[in-house]
Amino acid sequence: MPRSVGRAANGSTPPRYVYVSPSGPGTLVPHAPTLHRRVLEARIKMAAAGAAGLTGSVRSRTSFARAAVLTGYLERRRQWVGTLARPRLYVRGAAQLRHGVLRDYVAELAVFAGVVGGLKLALIGSPDGLLDEVWEAKTDHGLDYYLLEYMRHDAHTARVSSKQWVGPWYEAAVDDMLKPGVLPSNGVRMEFLAKPLFQSNGVLVATPVFVSA
Repeated sequence: MPRSVGRAANGSTPPRYVYVSPSGPGTLVPHAPTLHRRVLEARIKMAAAGAAGLTGSVRSRTSFARAAVLTGYLERRRQWVGTLARPRLYVRGAAQLRHGVLRDYVAELAVFAGVVGGLKLALIGSPDGLLDEVWEAKTDHGLDYYLLEYMRHDAHTARVSSKQWVGPWYEAAVDDMLKPGVLPSNGVRMEFLAKPLFQSNGVLVATPVFVSA
């Protein structure tokens, strides 16, 4: 399945998306003016419709369009986007990340995790956002149902309506994700744009707008 729609605006090869958040502008850019969010929704629909002649499902075309439109919007607001060293409302970067799906009963969480320059990084989201081949869900990971469910809810809402978690919960969850054998041992270099959910000294948890390989 192709992971992009057409070519990038500058004529370069477009990203090969592995993950695109299934959430819309209302969740991912809640601080944008209401009119802007409505325009973004319209542009996503137009971009997906314009790619109707390409291969891939309606869902994948809509996902690619969502990633491209939201990324373009945020790139024009650089004051919102930081780096791993200095996160802002969003963080953009590239890193060697291990990835997989963690499951406990019916709770599932897509995870991209790694250690970057001493920073423990975890990008989390709904498995509905995965665009790659079907991933086998891991059940031997040390994270219980409630923890996975809360983290998935935080990712789905981008913490728009969530209460602040106790820091040690997130820190312990990231430590479990990074334990040997929890996620595939061979990391892949990936690029991402994400919205931070939690950060403390040495730990950053964010939900991706997109992840590309």
